[in-house]
Amino acid sequence: MNRKLNSRDENPYRWTNIVTANLVLDQNLLEWLDAELFVTDYRPVPLIEHIVTGNKILKISTNSIQSPDTQFDSLASTVVSSGGPSNDDNNGEIECIPLKTIDYNQLKLNTTFSQSLIYMAIETLAEGFSTLIFCPTRSMCESMAKNIASNIFSIGQKDRIPQNDFERNIRNSIHSDHILSYQRLVSLINTLKLSSSGFDENLERVMKFGCAFHHAGMTMEERGTVEQGFRDGTIRILCCTTTLSTGVNLPARRVMIISPYDYSRKLLPVGIYRQMIGRAGRKGIDILGESYLFCTDKDINMARQIVSAKMPPIKSNLITIQKLNNNTSSATTTTSVGQQIPTTFNKQWEPVVNDQILRAVLEVIANEMAKNIDDIHIYLGYTFFHNCPLNLLLASEQQSQTNMVELRMEKVEIINECIRMALDKLKTYEFISIDSSEEAINSSETKSVDSSSPINVTELGRAVISSGVSPSDGQFIYEELIRFRSNLLSPLPDLYLVYQTTPVYIINQLPDIDWHHYLNLYERWDENTRHIAELIGISQQFLCILITTSGLKTSTQAQMHHTYLQMA
Repeated sequence: MNRKLNSRDENPYRWTNIVTANLVLDQNLLEWLDAELFVTDYRPVPLIEHIVTGNKILKISTNSIQSPDTQFDSLASTVVSSGGPSNDDNNGEIECIPLKTIDYNQLKLNTTFSQSLIYMAIETLAEGFSTLIFCPTRSMCESMAKNIASNIFSIGQKDRIPQNDFERNIRNSIHSDHILSYQRLVSLINTLKLSSSGFDENLERVMKFGCAFHHAGMTMEERGTVEQGFRDGTIRILCCTTTLSTGVNLPARRVMIISPYDYSRKLLPVGIYRQMIGRAGRKGIDILGESYLFCTDKDINMARQIVSAKMPPIKSNLITIQKLNNNTSSATTTTSVGQQIPTTFNKQWEPVVNDQILRAVLEVIANEMAKNIDDIHIYLGYTFFHNCPLNLLLASEQQSQTNMVELRMEKVEIINECIRMALDKLKTYEFISIDSSEEAINSSETKSVDSSSPINVTELGRAVISSGVSPSDGQFIYEELIRFRSNLLSPLPDLYLVYQTTPVYIINQLPDIDWHHYLNLYERWDENTRHIAELIGISQQFLCILITTSGLKTSTQAQMHHTYLQMA
C-alpha cells in the first residue's frame, strides 16, 4: 500500500492512496482511505492447493490458479473505479481432481495418527525442502513434532533394512549433511541451552532430527532461535499454531494444515486459511508453493467450503450491534452530548460496548487527543467504523437474517449511544473522570454531561493503557489486587502470589478443567489453603455444582484459579 498525503485536503486523517491487493476490498474501505483499488491475481511464485483425505490427495483446480510458467501480464491487472471492486474471489467453481494415492507400504511408519501428513512431511524433507505444519493447539504442535522426529529416527537407524527404493532414497537423504546438518543442529541446540530462561528438553529431542515446534507458550529466545533455524534450513519441519501465519515471515515449500477446524472446533475462517497457505512458495526463496488441507472423509465438504470461500467484507471491530428482544417505542432518547431528541421509531438495535471501543476511547483520552465528548466524536468520525455499513456491524449470528432495511437507527445515533455507554463504563471502572458543572452534578433528572466538559484519565486508567491489557482485564486485575490487599493480615501461602502474578490472557489458553480432580485436591487441603481458595471463588459447594451441572460456564475467577490449582 502506497500512501501520499493529499495537500489539497485540510483533513490530517485523509490520504490519497493506491491500494494493491489480491484480496476482496469493498467500497467502504476505499472511501475511508480515499483510494483507488489496483487488483491483480498475479503471484510471483505459483501456489497449488490440495485437500488430503485419508491417503488420497486431491488437487484444487480453479480458473484463477496459475501455471508454473506464468509471467506477469500488466493487461491482466485492472484499476477498479469508484464503483467498487468485484466480490468474486475466484473465477468459476472449484474442482477437486484426484492427484495421487499414498502407498503406506512404501514407507513403514510407527504411527497410526496422521499417517499421510507424516509421510508427506518426511518426503518433503528428503527432497531438501521445508514444511510448515499448522496445528490447532500447542499440545498438538508438540505431539506432532515428536511423532515426526520419532519416525525420522526410526527410518535412519543403522540396523533398519530398507524395504524398497523409495525408503532407501529417503534414508540416504536423512543421512545427507546437505539435508540435515548434524553440526548446525548441535550448534542451534547449544545456543538454546545458553539462554537465560532455560531450555525445553522436548524441544531439544525433536530438534536433533530437524524438527521443531513453535507456539506462544515458548520463551522469546526459543521462538527466535527456532525461527532463525527454520529460515536458514537447519530445521526442516516446523509444527506451529495459526499465530505464525501472520507477522512472522517463515516461507516453506509445503504448508500443511492438520484440520479444517480451529482449537474450538469451529471452521477455520477463510482469512486465516489464506494467511496460512500464503507462507508456501515465497519469491526469491522458492519456485513453487504447495498447500495441503487434511481432513476426514466426513469433513471433505467442510474442507471444500474453506478452499472455495470468498474473502468476507472488511469490517470494523470497534463496535458491534445486537438486536433487542423487546422492541418498545421511545418518545425521546438522550444523546451522548446530553441532548433529549425525539424518536419516531421502535428501538430495535443497540451497540455492544466491547474492549476495542473502550480501549480506543481510553487511549485518545490518555494521550490528550480527545479532551471532551466533541473530540471523541471527531476521532470516531475518522475511523473505518464511520464508513462501515450497519449490517456488517451485526453480531455474526444475526448477519444472515438481517439486512439494511431492518436497521432503523441512524449511524449518528449509534455513535452517540456507543460513546455514552463507553464513557459510562470507563467512569464506572474509575479509568476516567469527567468534570461536570455543579448544576449537572446535583441534578437527579439526568446523568448526561455537556459535550465540552473536560475528560481526564485517572492514574488507574493510565496504568491500564501502559500495561497493554484490555480495559476489562485491567478492571479484573485491579479488583483482585484490592481483594489481596484486604486480606494481607491473613497468612497467605506463596501459591496465592502465583495466582496474583499469573497473566490474565492465559485464561484463553487453558485446557478443559477436570473439576473432579480439583474436588479431590480441595478435600485434602488444610484450612488455610481452603480459605484462600474461597477468597478467589472456589469452594466445595461451588465445585460440587460444577460437577453435577452439565454445560455450566465457569467464572473468570474459577478459570484463573486453574493455574493456581495446577501448581498445587
